[in-house]
Formats: sequence, structure tokens, C-alpha cells
Amino acid sequence: VSSLGHFSLLKEVFGLNEASFNADQSEILLPAAGGSFNVAFSTNVPYSLEYPSWIEPATKAMKEYEENFTVSANEGTDRTGTVKVIDSVSKETVGSFDLRQKGAINYLYILNEGTWGANNSSISVYDYAKGKLTNYWYASVNGTTLGDTGNDIIVTEDYIVIAVNTSNIIQFCDLDGNAVGQTEAVANCRKLVADPEGNYVYVTSYAEDGYVAKIDLTTFETVATAKTGYEPEGIAWYDGKLYIANSGGYSYMGTHDYEDSISIIDADTMEEVETVSTGCINLYGGFVQNEKYPQYILVNSAGDYGETPAMSLIFDCESNEVVEYFDFPATYASQYDGMFYSLGSSFSYVTYAYEYYCNRIDMSTGAPEVIEGLCDGEDTITARIMTMAAPYGLYVTPNGEVVVSDAANSPSRGTVTRFSKSGEVLGTETVGVCPGHFASR
Repeated sequence: VSSLGHFSLLKEVFGLNEASFNADQSEILLPAAGGSFNVAFSTNVPYSLEYPSWIEPATKAMKEYEENFTVSANEGTDRTGTVKVIDSVSKETVGSFDLRQKGAINYLYILNEGTWGANNSSISVYDYAKGKLTNYWYASVNGTTLGDTGNDIIVTEDYIVIAVNTSNIIQFCDLDGNAVGQTEAVANCRKLVADPEGNYVYVTSYAEDGYVAKIDLTTFETVATAKTGYEPEGIAWYDGKLYIANSGGYSYMGTHDYEDSISIIDADTMEEVETVSTGCINLYGGFVQNEKYPQYILVNSAGDYGETPAMSLIFDCESNEVVEYFDFPATYASQYDGMFYSLGSSFSYVTYAYEYYCNRIDMSTGAPEVIEGLCDGEDTITARIMTMAAPYGLYVTPNGEVVVSDAANSPSRGTVTRFSKSGEVLGTETVGVCPGHFASR
């Protein structure tokens, strides 16, 4: 396994009579892709090392009680464990290192929108450790339905947060799924984002001609709002500011035109910083921030479903400008390891037909590079998507799994298919009605 990093954990030994153990840090993080890491520490007693079963220890090199060893792990889902340093004489543990596979996940959450007006939104949860899917998870935990038309789901360090659009509810659950709070103060709620510290959640709303609300995660109450454009959709947090895509999606009512702008709001003061025209109308659908290069956001432009075609663009939050346009939509979008993943769905009221576009966009050089298809080699993921009745969502997990949902023949229940990074089908599961939004932890 190739070496992906080196942790130097060597410190001066203190104390001569009692067993001592010194290291600069106590946790070793391994990426989900696997890798090997060198570790060093010091102790003043003879010792042995105890490893968890999934770790592959290399040959140890001993030098005057200064120990260097290597821990290696293959690609895997969330795994934790401890390397214990045990005194060979007393058999007591004199020190330890916690191990965690960085970026790996325990659970995949699938928010099923349900049918508008049917009050049948639900959450399905896939447990990676058990290899088991649980449908109607929220209802089974809380003894009641989630509500009408689930529109977004995010997971913070402490909470699972769901925007339930038609019910006008922001639902807060603990990580076991227990409902712990909700707010009904944000009508027609749409998309969610949390600040990096997990103190606040921000949610866009179509109500009152468009605004964003700031919700305190200690009280679950709205503490501030800010005006946006008409019918705001996607939202991202970058460098203390909120970036919000305005759609103008109610333009068919004749009260205003489609929007083409991104509103920039100070997340602390909730005052407008700037409104930037993108030159593309109806910023509805995919709006995903690159985790590795967070200044970049992939934005979908749905067009007018007629003469103005759907397309997409890359917005740079450092310069506050569009850096690239693409002639394909990014209706459903995600990201992984610096690359955007896009499943574009374009519907025309002229032809009454859908066209689908599957692409990746590599941002590693700062100059977007489009790669056709959703995996290297034979693109089995795109081939499978083209057989689906109604592709409805795309998500790439922190492990690199590509997850695609099929709404099938709504109001019948849909399916979710998980693919490996190379395009191998890992499993297909029947979930709820209109599975369209994802989160993981």
C-alpha cells in the first residue's frame, strides 16, 4: 500500500522511575481509500503492541525505547480502533493511539420526497456495518410521519436536519433519529447548509418573495433573516458568507421574470454583501460546493424549458464571478476528491421529452476539465442510468461510492443503486417515493 503521509509523534521522555509514554498526538487518521502511516513514540519500559484486527502492522524497529512502526489499512467503510502500548512486565497499558478511517461513513441517509399533498415523505437509512437498509426510519423511531414533501437533508456533528417543504417544517433529530425540535417559522423551506462550527443552520425560502433564515441550533429558533432574489434554491457557506442561487421559478405566474443571480450574504450579520448576475436564468437544481476546493460551486441553470436550454456553470467564491460555462445541465450534482459529478436532466415543453447528460468536472488545476461519464473505463454507471425509468438523484459518498436514485413510476416507491468508483454495482434497494436527497455520516 502506498504511503500517504507521515506522522512524527516523538517527544522527550520524562520520568525515570515510573513507566512513561510520550507522543505528540493521540489520534491517527487513515483515509477511506486506505494507506500507510509511520508512527513514532517513546517510553522507558519494555513493551508489546496490540492492534485491532483490520490494521496491518509492519515490522517494528526498536532503538532505545524509541519505537517506529507503521499502520496500514485497505479501503473500507468507517472503522475505528486503538493501538495499545503494553508494559511487558506489568502487562498494563502505558499508552495508546486512537485509529480512525478518515472520510469513511457509517450511514447513508436517503430523503424520499413523497408525493405532493400525500404527507408521505420518509427517510431510508443504509447501515454499512450491517449491510442493511431500513425504510420509514423516521416514522419507526418517532411513531409519526415526517410530513409532506421533504426537500433537503443535512447532517451536522449533533443533528440530522430536514427541510419539509409543503409542511413548512424544519425538523431536527439527534443522530439516533429522535425528533428533538422543529421550527415552523420558515414557510416554503427549500435548501439547507450549516456553518462549519455547527452553531447555525441556514435555509432558503420561497415565501415573502424570497429570503434566507438563520436558525440557532441550541434553541431551534430563527434568529435572523435576509432578503434574496425570487425563489432562492441552493445555498453554500464559504469564508463567513452565504452563496444563494436565485431561480425566479414562479415566473410562470407573471409577477416577475426568471432570476439569473447569486445572492451573497454575510452569515454573521445577515446583511447582503453583493448580488452577482451569472448570465444564466433559473438557477434551480444542482448547487454543490467542492469539498476539496471549497471556493468552487457547480450551479445548474434550468433554462425556461423551451427556447432557453438548460446549462451549468462554475462559480468562484474568491472572485465572486463565473469562471466557466457548460452546455449541459447539472440537475443532480455531487462531488468527491476535488471532482464534481453531474447528472443533467433536461426537459423540453416543445418536444415533451427528457435528455440526460452524465459528466465529471475535475477542478484539481483550477481550470475545469470535463470528463464524460461517471467512472473511468467502461462507463457502466451512465449505461445503468439510461435504463432507469426516472433518474431522480445523484450522490457520491465520502468513500467514493456513486449513489443514483430512480423515482420509477411515482407514486410507486423508487430505488437507489450504489456503485463502486469503478462502476461495479454494489446493490440496488427499494426505498420510498421519489428518493431525491442524500446525506451521510
